[in-house]
Amino acid sequence: MGNSDPSDAFQISLSCDIGSPTLAEAIRASRIIHANLAEEANMRKQVLSGHLVEEIEDVQTAFSELPDPPEDTGL
Repeated sequence: MGNSDPSDAFQISLSCDIGSPTLAEAIRASRIIHANLAEEANMRKQVLSGHLVEEIEDVQTAFSELPDPPEDTGL
């Protein structure tokens, strides 16, 4: 089962033992939940990537606004 929460497996097992939902329904529900979590993770990654791009642009702007260093006179 990988990194799944043991309580989730217990809930699915309990539901199947009771007879509602069936094992097939529990598997379908699990797949839907997994797909929704993956979609949410992708959306969060896109938002974080957007913030990172903004931060990089801010740093680039700050560096471009720095004065030129003084010329080296060799002293």
